[in-house]
Amino acid sequence: MTNQYGLQDVGGDVLAEVQNEMYTKLMRRLVPESRKLKQCQHSDRSLLCHLRFNRATLVLMRTNLSGGDAL
Repeated sequence: MTNQYGLQDVGGDVLAEVQNEMYTKLMRRLVPESRKLKQCQHSDRSLLCHLRFNRATLVLMRTNLSGGDAL
């Protein structure tokens, strides 16, 4: 059975499982990057800190722009 977009309806349970798995992967990626951002905000502004801050920001932006597919 297909929905109005021509996609097969796989059922709510399967969809919820896939969404849960994607969320888990996304959080595994975002949580460490978020911690790096927080550490940099509270430390001295060394070059290494700036590099970590920039990398973490890019990872977060890329993940947000791609809808979570940048894993």
